[in-house]
Amino acid sequence: MLNHNLKIGFIIDQNPISSWKHYIIEKVSQLDFCELCYINQIDKVHLEKNKKNSIFQSLLFDYELKKKIKDPSSFKKKKLVNFSKIIHSSNNIISNNELIINENEIKDNNLDVIINLSSLKIKNKNIDLIKFGVWYFDTTKIYEDLKGFYEILNEIPITTSKLKCLVNSKGNEKNLVKCYSPTNFLSIRRSINNLNWNKSKNILLSLEKLHRLKKLEFNDENHNSSNNDDNSTLGLDNYQCVKLFLKMMHNSIKLKIQNKFYFDQWVLMFNFNSQLSTSFSKFQILKPNKDRFWADPHIIYEDEIYHIFLEEFLYAQNKGHIILFQMDKNGQILNKKKILEKSYHMSYPFVFKSEDTYYMIPETHSNHTIELYESTNFPFTWKFCKNLMSDIDAVDTTIFHHNDKWWLFTSISKYDQIKTWDNLFLFSTNNLIDGIWEAHPCNPIVSDIRKSRSAGKIFLDNGNIIRPSQDSSQGYGSGIVLNKIQFDEENYTETKLKTLKPNWDSRISGLHTIQYDSGLTMIDAKMKRMR
Repeated sequence: MLNHNLKIGFIIDQNPISSWKHYIIEKVSQLDFCELCYINQIDKVHLEKNKKNSIFQSLLFDYELKKKIKDPSSFKKKKLVNFSKIIHSSNNIISNNELIINENEIKDNNLDVIINLSSLKIKNKNIDLIKFGVWYFDTTKIYEDLKGFYEILNEIPITTSKLKCLVNSKGNEKNLVKCYSPTNFLSIRRSINNLNWNKSKNILLSLEKLHRLKKLEFNDENHNSSNNDDNSTLGLDNYQCVKLFLKMMHNSIKLKIQNKFYFDQWVLMFNFNSQLSTSFSKFQILKPNKDRFWADPHIIYEDEIYHIFLEEFLYAQNKGHIILFQMDKNGQILNKKKILEKSYHMSYPFVFKSEDTYYMIPETHSNHTIELYESTNFPFTWKFCKNLMSDIDAVDTTIFHHNDKWWLFTSISKYDQIKTWDNLFLFSTNNLIDGIWEAHPCNPIVSDIRKSRSAGKIFLDNGNIIRPSQDSSQGYGSGIVLNKIQFDEENYTETKLKTLKPNWDSRISGLHTIQYDSGLTMIDAKMKRMR
């Protein structure tokens, strides 16, 4: 049983270090359940010299360096100026690119975890002295900044990296978590920039989970990885350099031509059926004017009218608000009205009923809140009820009532360097209005850009609880996944049942919300339209 703060040590190659690694160390020093004990800096003399690049490799690297990286850049170097007192030059032995940790350094600091951010591997008997092992990412010895070329060459939509744990001196290692980031087909460095920040976030979340559970938790799913999951050790020869350069240039030119003549717009599509319909080719289209888009439809059927709540986003204002469509059983729009607008962005109007009252939780992450609204004159009038949570960066909050509890599913960006919201968190309470929301011990319950973020209300199907989620692996809204979920106060599991892709029409390239109520299925879809 862990009855003290986690005692953390780091191993680094150099100082200054890459900003994503600096971010990890800085944040760990600020966590109230962690004690940053020491930073072991490896002597530069011992570091393996990089293999000399060929002319094609050098040209590719220079080309990538000219690509602008959206701030913050994970590649910038930062000095560990606030940690000079705990930085020590390595007294360890280095052999065959492996580091043998000095036994006294481990014993003197009584370390719970060592986080290895260096390019060396650690493998020796002293690991048994570290309570929760050595954590490290799979790395490549050369071309570390160009890792990810394989995904671009082979059109793999996600770039992955595993956070591993070396658990004992026998060399046994397990996967703590797998980091997924969308591949940027225009630039290797842009792909890796996102992946690096994702790595930093997953280390911090893993430390939080270790502190909460008092034990390491390994995800069995990580052991069933495909052959394409880890390509960090693959070489980049001259032929691949030329092929990669030409492929990125082709992708860039193609995108510029498309953007000149077309633009992407989110539209609504619907179909009437006795059950949830996924035959999207049969759906009818509702197109907004070209100065706006419509997204995130949520349906309430009442008094033989379909009340459809959705986000309307005006490009000129760069801000969304909530509007209402009223539709009859023939698909005719009877009424259209703006019902909720604030000075900040609003979207994903999750509407639900408790007893005799309708409530709405719109997405208000730009206000750093999860807000609850109550209908005083359904469906037109809504008043602010309370903040369910404050000082939070959360999106697409979805409520579900189960086993006499209210369960709140929401995607939270806990750390400010990356805003993908690909971690799903779960909270519960006995009382919707006055209760305290308790965090689930398995949080984040899902950490996977391919299926984390909510895509509509949770529903029952033949006794199974189905959670629709967004697949953002090929960009925002690149598909929907239907997951069967099982959960209680201590456990959470989900199994992917079906993936829905925007592949029924060449004009459609996105899909990220699905709703069904009383015979009507509605989705939003990203459509290519002429400018």
